[in-house]
Amino acid sequence: MKRVPLVTRVLGAFLVVLFLSACTESSTSSRYGGLVQQLAPPTAPDMPTFAAIHLTGRGKQASSKFSLPAGTVTFRMKHTGGGNFAIWLLDSDGEQVDLLVNVIGQFDGSHAIALDRAGTYLLDVEANGTWNADVEPVAVAGAVSAPATLSGSSAAASQPLRLVRGLVTIQMHGSGKGNFAVWLLDGEHRIDLLANDIGAFDGSTAEHIPADGVYILDVEANGPWTISVD
Repeated sequence: MKRVPLVTRVLGAFLVVLFLSACTESSTSSRYGGLVQQLAPPTAPDMPTFAAIHLTGRGKQASSKFSLPAGTVTFRMKHTGGGNFAIWLLDSDGEQVDLLVNVIGQFDGSHAIALDRAGTYLLDVEANGTWNADVEPVAVAGAVSAPATLSGSSAAASQPLRLVRGLVTIQMHGSGKGNFAVWLLDGEHRIDLLANDIGAFDGSTAEHIPADGVYILDVEANGPWTISVD
């Protein structure tokens, strides 16, 4: 029988050891890498960023067109007339995306909406006085952490909230006579309708926050309101 040289046998054994070591390392890395990935806390989608858009006019008007990214944006609106003030957000196909405001008389408030897609939009405004509409990103830098209490005097997109995944209690009080509704939004979409009633409201709800991150409350009200998140 032909003998295999010692050097060849040693080299072969060394290669086998290297192969087994690589397999073991790959398996271990895959196993523990997956575990680390599973243990990492989920995070909420980021709020989109863009340059603020300032629109103004008088009476019934269609605004100039503007571009927006997908995700949650805020509309801050003001009206000085005494008649109906309503603003529809329209997409590039002329489809109605959202009724941003619909009141009688003067108005100074805001509204948050989660857009399904990026695109070109415009405002279709019904007014009988001077109006302003500022389209802005959510001011993430001003986010407050729970526990926190937020308040307002009319329809408003709240100050952003930095929340941790898990169960929270949300106390809501509204003293207006019209519709009182509160939506919770993240950076991409509406999460849940927390309240929806007519007239004065005083109640609470338990809400599961799906991921760590920044959220915002969109409040529909025609009087003073307070919301506490614990």
